[in-house]
Amino acid sequence: MTTELTTSDLAKEVPLIAADELIAASQDSAPPVIIDVRERGEYVGRQISGAVTVSRGLFDLVIGDVVPEPSTPIVLYCDDGYRSLRAAETASRLGYREVSVLAGGIDAWIAAGGETTYGANVIGKDFGERLAVREEIDELEANAVDDVIRAGGSLIIDSRTPSEYAEGHLPTAVNIAAGEIPAALFALREAGRLPARVVVHCAGRTRSLVGAHIVDRLGIVEHVHALRNGTMAWLMSGRELELESSKAPDNRGGWQEAGRFARALTDEAGIEATAQSELGAVPSHGRSSYTIDVRLTPEYEAGHISGSISIPSGQLANIADEFIGDRHGRIVCVSHDETRARLAAHVLREIGYPRASWLEGGMSAWLEAGRPVETGREQIRHRSYPAVTAARGRVPAVTWADIATGQFVVLDVRRSSEFAVRHVPGSRWVPRGDLERRVGDVIADRSRPIVVVSNRDLRGTLAASTLLRLGYDNVFRLEGGLDGVPDAPSRLVEGLDGADVDLQEAKDDVDLMGERGTILQFDRRDMQQYLDWEINLGEKYKDERRK
Repeated sequence: MTTELTTSDLAKEVPLIAADELIAASQDSAPPVIIDVRERGEYVGRQISGAVTVSRGLFDLVIGDVVPEPSTPIVLYCDDGYRSLRAAETASRLGYREVSVLAGGIDAWIAAGGETTYGANVIGKDFGERLAVREEIDELEANAVDDVIRAGGSLIIDSRTPSEYAEGHLPTAVNIAAGEIPAALFALREAGRLPARVVVHCAGRTRSLVGAHIVDRLGIVEHVHALRNGTMAWLMSGRELELESSKAPDNRGGWQEAGRFARALTDEAGIEATAQSELGAVPSHGRSSYTIDVRLTPEYEAGHISGSISIPSGQLANIADEFIGDRHGRIVCVSHDETRARLAAHVLREIGYPRASWLEGGMSAWLEAGRPVETGREQIRHRSYPAVTAARGRVPAVTWADIATGQFVVLDVRRSSEFAVRHVPGSRWVPRGDLERRVGDVIADRSRPIVVVSNRDLRGTLAASTLLRLGYDNVFRLEGGLDGVPDAPSRLVEGLDGADVDLQEAKDDVDLMGERGTILQFDRRDMQQYLDWEINLGEKYKDERRK
């Protein structure tokens, strides 16, 4: 017998906000954080403009990082209210004090005249296209860039992550993140080796445009270009990417000039530093606070401030909104000295984060003051870990060998993209975020033995506990999750058999370029559709320029 509250019960307990009220509130100087709790693929397909995505299946695992301050006002929505009401129950249980649900979901928002958009990381993509139009960034097509490379004497900068660079880049390209570009170019000038032409590229458009904009603002390079549409365009032109790495220039001689450049930017914008004593304190305006470490990943892992989030400066425009849910919260950028942090704060202000700043004195001053640091990868503050521990006490575990006997129904509760890339043969997919509503259609017999699986046995354990509350009395979890399956590539399969979701939604559930080497990898049509969407974001700025 279930002990779950019905949606009608929840609707009586959770404050509802009408669409017209939310439209008005979103125009305030300190609007609520609007959170879409549907699956990411649904969010990408159509979302309320300005909303962030925290799917209900991951809500209790990540909300404490995306919106860390419980006093921050949040409004949750889905399609019909079912998932947002249940997510609101979770938020209240986790201590959030100003939680409401959009009555009627996204359809009510549209009916009231609210604006919607398509895509992921829209705020950063929009920024890139705004730069392209307003700053009139010179974009070269793939054929022209190929000619530049063949002629020699130019610097081709790949502004993506090291892992993306290693998977394939333009011939002769060197990997320099946007935050490192000023020091690298000033060092080349100091050494008398600064080229007259620089071309910046990424996978698509945003990081190319931001990187080219930074190079142009330096004022020391005669010809500055972005590769139009990045490596996607390069591949669509029939060219191959190169795997051999080229050594990036030594930037040590350029940091002093880069520091002066960064100071000029923040001084001009009127951005002030955040003192060490203020770090971690709840801002006076009662919103969330974020400490963003913008150094390269190895620097972060060598020692960082506890609770800080690693987002290398070159990736801010692409992924900041996945970590910073409250755009009106306080954001403190951290680097070794102040240089990259100032640059990052300036970029974030331009993207649309009005309270971005930097840590006064940077990590060097933090260390000099004897303040503590952590090493290794970032420690995500899972507020639901106590719930996971408690659930593990209620749900018995089985091993892969037990699953291989075939006596269990295997229920996969991950994202659709995760299921598509690898899953247990014969398993069924029901996303954890919609488990209560959909599991009965997939497993009607509540006495059947069920093993619930996820990647690291977090979502799987919590979902298994939910099934017990729903009256399923023969429920188990996979010890260690799918990440612990021995020789996983040969035991797990790819595809969407067993999942009630189409390929396009599963592709929308993943990041740029899809999941390479799988059925989710972007084909030519996907690439063109993505690029057309990005370019279209800049159309409104062309209209402004004409006026």
